[in-house]
Amino acid sequence: MKTKAIWVAVCLLMVAGSTTVLVLAQRSTSSTELTERQAIDSAHRFLLAAGLQLPSTAPHTRLYKKPDGWPVWQLEWANQYSVEMDARTGQVYWFANYGREYEQVKRIGRDGQPQIASREAAEQYCWQLAQRLGLPKGAYLKRLRMVAEGEARKGDANRAGSVSADFEVRYFGYTFLDEGGELGFSIDPLDGTLTFFSARAPTVIESHDVHIPQDEAVSKAKQVYANWYHTHRSPHQGKYTGRVEIGYVYPNGAFGGKGYPRQVPYRARLAYAVYFGQEAVWIDAADGSVLGGIWLQ
Repeated sequence: MKTKAIWVAVCLLMVAGSTTVLVLAQRSTSSTELTERQAIDSAHRFLLAAGLQLPSTAPHTRLYKKPDGWPVWQLEWANQYSVEMDARTGQVYWFANYGREYEQVKRIGRDGQPQIASREAAEQYCWQLAQRLGLPKGAYLKRLRMVAEGEARKGDANRAGSVSADFEVRYFGYTFLDEGGELGFSIDPLDGTLTFFSARAPTVIESHDVHIPQDEAVSKAKQVYANWYHTHRSPHQGKYTGRVEIGYVYPNGAFGGKGYPRQVPYRARLAYAVYFGQEAVWIDAADGSVLGGIWLQ
């Protein structure tokens, strides 16, 4: 009896140990957020790409979730930088250069010739900087603004002058769904230092429900398609063919039928594909938003 009891105890310990290992394994695989060290390294890579000096001190860090549940790392270096990034990919989508706010700028010698003295020089420099900061494929410069030094601007205490650039991604022929998206930034025209950066924030983009009627999706797609060709000439413009499909749109720009694959992968949206000749416009079936479009080879 004593031997049997010992064996039972050993078996229970083995089961308990296996369960503990399984729980720990599940926790380690379910947690996909970057560690604090990885987040700091990602922020450092962004700063280096922007041509900024790396801080000599450790940042104050905070890991939190947005209202839609997406995890975010926030890193702040007092009186220097603030960085926010996607806690799963390390993509920086917000940056502020506190060291170039008005009080600090006043102490910078500003008697020299500005590095960016013309609109042509500003546009060239902004393209170069945008490429280093992760400009999405197919993006174009939508807006370029220049503010002269000393010019008063409502609600802005910085009188050192600035150059601001906004980039966007067109509907057709590129990837969509927040994989790249729009970005914008501001720089000091004196030496080209980055003062502010913003990119499309990551969002949870799963949507698998149909709330938008097909005729409403078709009407929206027709409007988007017409507006697109009104502003961007192309030889491929086609007429609405009456063909509409519903399926999943994936972050890589692929479209798959509703029944394939059987298990919907993470980050996919159910959408109407409305066809115009050799092109299609995708309309989210849950909220009616435009997910993009594609040229069919």
